[in-house]
Amino acid sequence: LVLERHLNSNLGELLQNSGNLLIKSYGGIGNVASISMRGAGANHTKITWNGLPVNSITAGTADLSLIPVSFAESYTINYGASGSLFGDGTFGGSIDLNSQADWTHHLKNTSVRFSIEFGSIHTFKNALQFKVYGDKIQLFTNVVYQNAKNDFEYNDTELFGNPVYRRKNN
Repeated sequence: LVLERHLNSNLGELLQNSGNLLIKSYGGIGNVASISMRGAGANHTKITWNGLPVNSITAGTADLSLIPVSFAESYTINYGASGSLFGDGTFGGSIDLNSQADWTHHLKNTSVRFSIEFGSIHTFKNALQFKVYGDKIQLFTNVVYQNAKNDFEYNDTELFGNPVYRRKNN
């Protein structure tokens, strides 16, 4: 149910609402989001997708705002030293994104899921998932589109008469 509610969100937004993790987000859509687990920095938290590291090779961190929630079917949070199962430098913990084939479907099946979201400051997000289950092949495709102008109006209380201005491309 948590993944269904956050289908158009990024991994940083999902984790911020899901547990006792510190997510440092530097603004709205398109801005950097990093994680801190158990007091360790973002470079000591490993993000993996089916066991493959997603963290940057040079900085050691992963930008959680670039990972859509809909790109994985389940998420595992490993706190503390148990994260060392995923490699060195993970004593803060690890987040594992899982997308596994489901061979329990004996019937040929196709499913399509489309999600759309509109928000304030001209925010638009949508996600399209397409799954095909067959006897010998499974296809899982995901397309995500996000756009936000981040335009908003505000009252400038420092000027006489509190004029209203519009901040563009914030």
